[in-house]
Amino acid sequence: MRCSLGDGVQTAAQGPVASDSAHPAPAAQPAEDPVRVFVGGLPWNVPASEVAAAVRAVLADVPGVRVDVRGFGDAPRRARDADKHHQGTGFVTIPTASARGATAETFAARLHGADLGIPAAPGMLIRAEPAHPPPAPPAPAPSDAASDEERRRMREHKQRQRRRRVEARMALLRAAIEGIPHPGGPDAQERCVRLADALGDETPPIDWARMPSAADPAIDPVAGRALGGHADAGSSGRALGPGGELPLRALRKRWQAESFALALKAMAGEDARARRLRVVDFATGTGNLCLPLAHEFPSWEFLGVEMKPAAVDLFRRRAADAGLANVRGVVGMIEAFEEPFDIALALHACGNATDYALWRAEQARAAFLVCPCCVGKLQFSLAGGSAFSTKHREWQTQDGSQAPQGMSAGRAVEGGASTVTVQGVEVPQIGHPRSAWMRGALGSGAEEAFGAMAKAGDIAHGAAHSDKAGGHAHEDLARLCKTHLELDRLERMREAGYRVSLLRLLRDEQTGKGDLLLGVPERREEDLGLSWPWQGL
Repeated sequence: MRCSLGDGVQTAAQGPVASDSAHPAPAAQPAEDPVRVFVGGLPWNVPASEVAAAVRAVLADVPGVRVDVRGFGDAPRRARDADKHHQGTGFVTIPTASARGATAETFAARLHGADLGIPAAPGMLIRAEPAHPPPAPPAPAPSDAASDEERRRMREHKQRQRRRRVEARMALLRAAIEGIPHPGGPDAQERCVRLADALGDETPPIDWARMPSAADPAIDPVAGRALGGHADAGSSGRALGPGGELPLRALRKRWQAESFALALKAMAGEDARARRLRVVDFATGTGNLCLPLAHEFPSWEFLGVEMKPAAVDLFRRRAADAGLANVRGVVGMIEAFEEPFDIALALHACGNATDYALWRAEQARAAFLVCPCCVGKLQFSLAGGSAFSTKHREWQTQDGSQAPQGMSAGRAVEGGASTVTVQGVEVPQIGHPRSAWMRGALGSGAEEAFGAMAKAGDIAHGAAHSDKAGGHAHEDLARLCKTHLELDRLERMREAGYRVSLLRLLRDEQTGKGDLLLGVPERREEDLGLSWPWQGL
């Protein structure tokens, strides 16, 4: 659905809008097609009318410019789009007479990277390019009853074939899991204990009324209101959802932080909490996990490592606004982080980013608490790539100013393992399965079987709010596959000399991807001042 903003256009998405043109449109239009430019990166946190007016102001010397910002209309929105005013893209149309011979490339150059003079989410950059003409509609295929029936039969045949292939893959996966020894196997999920049950305590470990709003993961740091909610002056000035309650999306962010806080407090006694332990939050994003934990553990030093510079800028601003002096943000890849630390955290570090966080913990002989996600992205790792690409090792900003470093693959001197160079640091190429336990269980073809397991396990586990969870034809098997992927990671760390446990986050029935992996290196508990309350789990 597109919201047309300019020259008094009426739309289904927003109704009548005022003209944002500073000049009247020409009285007559030539027969030629107008000049059209596509614009993206428009600030979706600003109303469409303001965005259209700001874009129009960039071309204030051109009469009759029309700005169409793409809205949502009546289409259902994803949860992450709930607080967006529009989709952040649109078209600028210049009448041929007003263009005076200038091409779409000329106007695109004026708009690309332009400063609209309105607040935008960090990292957003206006991009513009000549709009492609809409494709001509395909000629209707000749139709008759016999042809229609043949097409219907062919569709049904292909659907049956697809179902048979899926069923065959699922049967192979079930057979593979049957052969995996303890702690895996068909009943592996039954041994996954909820964090609250393991501790016998569901008391929220964080008093959110005392938390600075800048450190509260339920508050959108850009919009200044509850994630997925609306502007409201209630609850100490913090914006809430409908009915004065926090929306589910905002609550999930808090539950995740509470889960990590509860586990840390169970492991760290008064002595450990008084020490100056160094905690690294890998793939920290804008600090939704790191900042509330830094507030709860003021004696500890927290570092947030994130590959996206814009996210780290916001992280640092939030930390300053929250008055947290024990926090530092670092731009970089997990693989290249070489500073010493005592505890590794990672919440929803995609694909093999979780594996590199665990590898860094192993190198530092540090304890770890990680909650993985996006196991389907292990396909990149299996193809020799990174957490987000088969080709690139480093993050590239939207304007291309930070070019990705290619994967400089070679052979390590010791062990014959492949290595890659990331930000000038040589690191091992992560392989799968991670553990000798899983490789032995899957036998020859272990990598192929592991890839099938990762693909099957990539659904919204445990999310009661999700349209996907509950509608998956093989959800029980998908959950079992996901559990075995996490057990593989834990067994790798056990083989490296760690005590390990697999638990479930608080409110895991409403929190997708809620597996919590914990570990402490043996013979280092006393050094770190940490205990191990998960004996037997």
